[in-house]
Amino acid sequence: MKTTLYWMNGCPHCKKILKELEKVSNSTDFIKIEKTDITSEAKEKLGIHVYPTLVFLTDTNKMIGKLEGYYSSTDINTKYRACERLDKLFKRTGKLY
Repeated sequence: MKTTLYWMNGCPHCKKILKELEKVSNSTDFIKIEKTDITSEAKEKLGIHVYPTLVFLTDTNKMIGKLEGYYSSTDINTKYRACERLDKLFKRTGKLY
């Protein structure tokens, strides 16, 4: 599973979520991408309209979850675990739901 944080330098909510991500106790590497690095195609495909946005994808780039705006480390961890279960289901069955 891939987890990507889309954020914008100077955004106060982005700054806060970066601190929360440091608290998340899992083995995922969060990839940070600044707003200027996001292509319009990626914004449209992933539905990124606000910053920060945390996107959870399967290894084949199917979106299995998204968090928009600021969330606590507890909320992020909860969403990550739910997406992790969906990812395992997708790997077994080829279906998300």
